Amino acid sequence: MDHSELAAKAVNEAQGNTVSVVFSADQDLARSLKDTLNVTTSPGKLMNAIYDDERLADRLEGGQLGIYTADSHLSPEEAARQMAQRVLVSLPGKQDEGCIAMVETFDGSYYAVALTWHHTLPPEIQYILSTL
Repeated sequence: MDHSELAAKAVNEAQGNTVSVVFSADQDLARSLKDTLNVTTSPGKLMNAIYDDERLADRLEGGQLGIYTADSHLSPEEAARQMAQRVLVSLPGKQDEGCIAMVETFDGSYYAVALTWHHTLPPEIQYILSTL
C-alpha cells in the first residue's frame, strides 16, 4: 500500500516553522520502491535497484537517496512521523525541494525513500574554495 502522501505531509510538518526542504510524494519513486521490495528488503540492495531504475534516471541524477524503515506494529501515521524524524537529519545543505515515497509491505513493515539534492555553489565560489 502506498503511503507517500502521508510521508510527505509528515516530513514537511516535522520541520516546523523553519521548513528547509518541501517534500512532495513521488509516484514513480513509490512504484520503484514497491517493485524492488518484491525482490529484496535489504536497504543496500534497495538503494542500488532504485538507482538503476530507468524510470527515475533523470530525477536521480545528482540526487541523494535515503532509505528508512519502520516496524509493522506502528500505524501508517506513526511510521511516517518516525521516519520523518530520521529524514530531518539529512536536510542541512539540501536544495529546497525533495521527493519522498513510502510503502507498506505485505507483512505490514514500512519503507520510505527520500530523494534530495545538494546545493551547488557557483563556479567562482568553487574555485575560491579549491585554492584555500
